[in-house]
Amino acid sequence: MLPEVRKIIDRWYLSEGALFQTFVSHNFEENLSISVPFRSGRGKVEYNSMILSSMRPREVELHLKAEMVRILLKHPYERQPEGCNKKSIAVGSNLVLGDNYDFSEINMPTPEAFDLKEKESFEWYSHRVEEMFSPKEIDLDSMSENPNDDKSSSDSANGNEGNEDSGETSDELNPNAPDNAPDNDLEDPSEDVETTSSLGKTKHRDDEQGQPSEKPREDRDLDYEMKEMGLADLWEEDPMMGCSIDSLIDEIEASNEWGSLAGTFARKIVANTNAKVDYRKVLSGFRASILSSKRCLTRMRPNRRTGFDNMGSMRRFDTKLLVAVDVSASIGETSIRHFYSVINRFFKYGMDQIDVIQFDTSLSEVQKMTKKQLEVKVLGFGGTSFQPLFNYLGEHPDYNGVIIFTDGDAPIPNLPPKMKTKVMWVCNSQRHLEVNKSWMQKIGRCCAIDL
Repeated sequence: MLPEVRKIIDRWYLSEGALFQTFVSHNFEENLSISVPFRSGRGKVEYNSMILSSMRPREVELHLKAEMVRILLKHPYERQPEGCNKKSIAVGSNLVLGDNYDFSEINMPTPEAFDLKEKESFEWYSHRVEEMFSPKEIDLDSMSENPNDDKSSSDSANGNEGNEDSGETSDELNPNAPDNAPDNDLEDPSEDVETTSSLGKTKHRDDEQGQPSEKPREDRDLDYEMKEMGLADLWEEDPMMGCSIDSLIDEIEASNEWGSLAGTFARKIVANTNAKVDYRKVLSGFRASILSSKRCLTRMRPNRRTGFDNMGSMRRFDTKLLVAVDVSASIGETSIRHFYSVINRFFKYGMDQIDVIQFDTSLSEVQKMTKKQLEVKVLGFGGTSFQPLFNYLGEHPDYNGVIIFTDGDAPIPNLPPKMKTKVMWVCNSQRHLEVNKSWMQKIGRCCAIDL
């Protein structure tokens, strides 16, 4: 372990219980191939000593603190946004940190820098960044700079670079530091040194006249292959680690050892243990609930009464599932794209065939999907009515279940008499779910996808 990091951990042991317990819950390993100071995932925290050696102790501590907060929010282990590349996910995570905590000294980006709303979720920011940039356009250097050139140059000229408002919560790591401590106690602006951005890129600070460095930006960029070894490369869905972090948060809350995380952001971390329902788990559970079994005879098994003199039996599990996709005018192209992305995932759950039907005020022809489809033709964009769909279910009672992707903005349907088909509502946002949840639950299960 680096001496600088050891000093930080020793200090955290005395005054930062939450950060210290989070640190010791993971293995600490060196990895010189990564392009960021620290990254976490798969039960470990990796560091690049070459990058850390060029940083001031204060910067090292803030980068490590940011990674510990990221772990407490479970970004490396839960809620991995569908359809987003690793860079978009990394930027989305950084925007959550920059929005809720003061990491301006290490140039942590804020939503304001991307003209995005504040106080949104990790998934929401990741999807917005994915829409704004292609993978190669997400420059790691730009994550620490405001895309608005005029505003950036103005802030730089005034000596205020990186001091945007980062949200309601702004805690200092050192509780004994005076509130009126001048900025130049932390860094000398007259020195031409390199700082490391929130995603690990190094950039030259402006010279003492406030003019940008003459060194071309492209000469300061890491190779694209190097960027791939980035912040979120180890992130993956890991329910076991998610439960482990939940237990850790419960222990910290019981002992009230939040340290500098006390306040609004600590409450946000606690609230995160009561996470929103994962629609993937809900859909998987719904599929299990509609499994039907078919008994068939076979010579490969003995009869329970007469042995091999007669044919035995076995049960084959089968499900006939209908997926209805709302293609009315109130549903955007992004929602429809994510709806079909979820449908494609069902083939990973062992489904052999899925019947898909599109609807607005009328129904399209049923499309039988037997494999993942990347291109889908959409016809509709009219009003919305669930009644034609439920009339169809009444005429086809052989479906074990139906999953309806919608925003819920339509009259409540009348159910066919003696309808046995199980219903699962999937709304395209948490807001639409809250509006329609009361009547949807009377018909079947419901959940939401946060786009």
